[in-house]
Amino acid sequence: MVDRIKQYTNFAGAAFWQRKMHTSFKNFDKNNNGVLNEDDFRLIAELMVAGHKLEGADAEALRGHVKEIWKTLITNIHGNGSNTKVTEEEFVKNAIDNGKSGKLHQALASLATVIIKTMDVDGDGQISRKELAVFTDAFGSKQYHGDIVFDIMDKDGDGIISSDEFLDCFYDFYLNEDPASPYKIFRGPLVPLK
Repeated sequence: MVDRIKQYTNFAGAAFWQRKMHTSFKNFDKNNNGVLNEDDFRLIAELMVAGHKLEGADAEALRGHVKEIWKTLITNIHGNGSNTKVTEEEFVKNAIDNGKSGKLHQALASLATVIIKTMDVDGDGQISRKELAVFTDAFGSKQYHGDIVFDIMDKDGDGIISSDEFLDCFYDFYLNEDPASPYKIFRGPLVPLK
């Protein structure tokens, strides 16, 4: 993982990259109230549980993974306790500040592990088209978008996303400032800057 992150050393928080962070915020803000808090991630968890038709211990495990995403995101990137609220402006500013200091890079390494566990519902170590579709749908994109992202991530064309393929996309989206990157659509169509 470290080698993937090392290639993104000249972080500046460019306008194009900021569009990706604004898009991420809007995807995470499930109740559309202009702030991120744990309630948004509870809603995301319930969308994933419903999308996978999980019950009992499996549903609870998935809810726990999504809660861990929230805690990792809010603690490592935004430096606040889990009961906090983060506005869109704070979300983007904190991400820029942490990107420049290198803290974002470290937080993403922790976050990637949890996200893979969250997506890989059947525990086979790979991400299927359905697993990615449920994840992208719950985290703010639509199923058709998940299919497009799946095809971009599946570099070897074997019909599954390996951890390596996911990590290439994940790190590129959150750390690469190049508008030509094919992974720029990982979180959906980018919102325009205000």
